[in-house]
Parts: sequence; C-alpha cells; structure tokens
Amino acid sequence: MQRWAGADRYETAALVSSNTYPLGATTAYLASGADYPDALAGAPVAARDGAPLLLTQRDCVPASTLTELIRLGATKIVVLGGTSAVSEAAANLTAC
Repeated sequence: MQRWAGADRYETAALVSSNTYPLGATTAYLASGADYPDALAGAPVAARDGAPLLLTQRDCVPASTLTELIRLGATKIVVLGGTSAVSEAAANLTAC
C-alpha cells in the first residue's frame, strides 16, 4: 500500500494524477476543491474516460494543479460545475 499526500487537497489530487497517469493524458477533469459534490459526481466519469480529476480554487488554478495539467499534456479540460463553483478565469487556467 502506498500513501500519496500533498501539502493540501490540490497538491494531493495532482500527486494522485501523476502516479496514476505517469504517461500523461489528453483529457483532464477540473472541479472545485472547496465543495465536493461536483468532484464526487465527476470522478466515475473521469475514470471511465481514463482521465484524471484535478482540483481548483474558484477564481484561479493552484500551481500544483497547473503544473500537473502541463505535465499530463492535456489538450481537453472538462470543467465540472457552474461558474459559481469554477469561474471562467479558473476554467481558462488563470494561475493563482
């Protein structure tokens, strides 16, 4: 058994992604790290698509999430939740 833990939930999600998708992924899912329902509902869909689910803040993307998206080489980002959960700025990958 391995334990993957980062300094916060955003870094932990990025670590899970990097360990689960070491060769990258063309699609990634992005959900609010502040409220869990969108991530909870989206996780099975992301898994079905062979894509990681990463977490973001409402108005900007944390460095750990952005770094992982770049490492993955993701060309398609699926944003879960409305703009009250993930703003247009975060959906457009504006860094924090």
